[in-house]
Amino acid sequence: MVTELLLYSNNLVGRIPAEITHIRMLELLDLTDNELYGTIPTEFGWFEDLEILRLGGNLLTGNIPSELGNLSTLHELYLHVNEFTATSVPNEICELRTDSGNGLSTFWTDCTTNDFGSAMVVCGEDCCDECFGDDSDFKFYQGYEDTGMPTSSPAAPLGTVVPGRNFPPTASPVTMSAPTLPENPELKDDLLKHMKESPLFSDRLSDKNSHAYEAFLWLGSTPNFDELDEFHRLQRYGLATFYFSTNTDAGYPWKISESWNSGEHECNWFGVSCEDDNTVTEISLPGNRLSGTIPPEIELVGLGNMLTTLNLSGNNIGGKLAVQLGALKHLEVLGKYPSISQLACISSYCHRMSKIVLRYYLCVPHRFES
Repeated sequence: MVTELLLYSNNLVGRIPAEITHIRMLELLDLTDNELYGTIPTEFGWFEDLEILRLGGNLLTGNIPSELGNLSTLHELYLHVNEFTATSVPNEICELRTDSGNGLSTFWTDCTTNDFGSAMVVCGEDCCDECFGDDSDFKFYQGYEDTGMPTSSPAAPLGTVVPGRNFPPTASPVTMSAPTLPENPELKDDLLKHMKESPLFSDRLSDKNSHAYEAFLWLGSTPNFDELDEFHRLQRYGLATFYFSTNTDAGYPWKISESWNSGEHECNWFGVSCEDDNTVTEISLPGNRLSGTIPPEIELVGLGNMLTTLNLSGNNIGGKLAVQLGALKHLEVLGKYPSISQLACISSYCHRMSKIVLRYYLCVPHRFES
């Protein structure tokens, strides 16, 4: 009978499967310090004997499910250093705390209040007993001893603090010092036809040292290129240029780049959501080690007029926001930018956009109309 499942720091990548709840007698589940993304399954509320749940140090998003409040045996809950945003701890979880001390005794989450009085997770002071924020050092959990073997019992004193998050290495994308792939004249005609009114696009496509040209060579050489219609060639080209432009540090690549720049449909690329498996509606890559700048070709991802969310918070994006973002009237941009001047280049376009959300930097140079 399995009662403990310890998979901490195990380079796990992907979503947490709901089927893990089939181990009904589980008392300890430790998935700390991996690269798990998506939401916490609501099925976790089905565990019958779970006492310790450790999910800290991952990329989990969405809401904290109220079903965790069904875990009447739960003593310790660790949800800290994830990517939850604008969510609250359900009352059902807080009600697990009891004056007798027999209920939930330890609860960590990302509830540190920033300089503007907001937090990634809203939690009552009587509910969460340790809060974390973007600048917090990562701790595995209460009682962790830096021996390489977490213990099932938190009897030891508070353990070693790990400065920052020590993410396991991921495979670096192939980078080209010089173009080696042949040009695809059919694709070039499609791109130039669409870009004929924008000298910037055509100039970037002609620059053989640009990420736009790198994406052009890659797309034109993909095995399923002939199966793509013009719309999907343009949409995929915009995404590929975005990938090359924000994956610029070979020694520190994207944490997760599953399916990006592969033969798979772009709607299956990590962090990309689509309407009817066809038109991109969202790019969500928070805390994914993106660097570089957002390229103007991002406008091509919104050709279907359905791109509503660009979530790049917690990355190292620099430069100014591309003017072309202002043409996407339904877009909501979420991110953390160190300078208001980064918005200057789109200030004349911002009235077309629905919302820009800047974490910690809430001053913007223009009024926006929805």
